[in-house]
Amino acid sequence: PIQGATTLTDGSGLFSIDFVPTVAGSYRFTAAFSGDDTFQPSSASITFDALSPPPPPVIPYDLKVVNSIVYSYSGEAVCSRSSFAEALTWALAQSGKITYVPKGFYTVSMPIPVGSGATLTGDGAGTSNGDASATIFNFNVPGTNGDTSRFDITNVNDVTMKKFRMTGSSTIRITVNNGGSYHNYLFEDIIADGISSIPDAAFTTYITG
Repeated sequence: PIQGATTLTDGSGLFSIDFVPTVAGSYRFTAAFSGDDTFQPSSASITFDALSPPPPPVIPYDLKVVNSIVYSYSGEAVCSRSSFAEALTWALAQSGKITYVPKGFYTVSMPIPVGSGATLTGDGAGTSNGDASATIFNFNVPGTNGDTSRFDITNVNDVTMKKFRMTGSSTIRITVNNGGSYHNYLFEDIIADGISSIPDAAFTTYITG
């Protein structure tokens, strides 16, 4: 309310008034009664603090892919390619690095190999394929039945993938050589929705050789 706002008391002398602060800070409300023939003047005050909303969580990363450019955490462009998919491929080949892809709908027209020690994270899987707050990969590889439309994790260790959604002809495939020893895979908060035209499941494991 603005200064001098009025409201009515009930039969017990109680009242309420709504106030939504728009700026963080300390606020003081004073209710004053000027008195009448029966009651003496009186007043009472209350003070409260309005806090700013917490900032959105910060996603730690080493590399961020925006369009066809890879940026470092400091904002320096460290790689430029002709497409988003090529830029993402370069980033995921950097061992031990966390690659962040901000919210958005990304059409991928080539298979994406994932290197050892790579982490891929987005802004979340969202609630649908049209959720503007989600990171969404739409795989669409021309001229195939979907067999090469995938994140390709082949004979590598220590891979983490989390917080994104896949649609289209999308697959996450782990391929290992027969007798090989590969380990440490983490997949978290990934949704495959509307998957079509693929010869196997959205998440698959292959043993070759």
